[in-house]
Amino acid sequence: RGTYLNGPKTRMVVPGVPTNSQQPTSQINLQSVLTRVQCPFLMIPCDAVIRPPERIAYLADRRYAQIPVLNFLKRMNAGNENVILAHICAQGLPELDKQYAVDLFNAGVGRNVQNSRLFFSQLRVKDFAVCLDQVLNGMDADVLVCVNHHYHFQKLIPGNIGSSPSAEICIPVLVCPQ
Repeated sequence: RGTYLNGPKTRMVVPGVPTNSQQPTSQINLQSVLTRVQCPFLMIPCDAVIRPPERIAYLADRRYAQIPVLNFLKRMNAGNENVILAHICAQGLPELDKQYAVDLFNAGVGRNVQNSRLFFSQLRVKDFAVCLDQVLNGMDADVLVCVNHHYHFQKLIPGNIGSSPSAEICIPVLVCPQ
């Protein structure tokens, strides 16, 4: 089971997941699979409208944003998509000063990820639901990206992911391994 998913030729796992209004179509525990896979896991809500992405939003606290994730998004990029590092301060941490956050982004990410379509957005709202609304409706994101078991993943998909992302998330969610 795990050998196939973690084989050298497996680059991504793409399951359809039911929305909250639908019954699960599979008896597979997606959380268990997600914990074991070592490749990105793209969850597509069954009722999502699939279109070529124009804006990919990586939800992370800038202090913990992972360069390998940004490089993966760059390699996945067909050339037309904007990748937005949406900085949402992790719970319990002090908010970064705006200029310091931009300098940290430019120095850390700009030096290690060569992508002219990579942008930084600092969301300073404490309520995660409001930040998510800004990403989905304000930035008009086509794909959400987070890292498995990090703060933003836990907020985005609380509880057992076998039950699906929350109803307001009607776009694909790419979960990268730790």
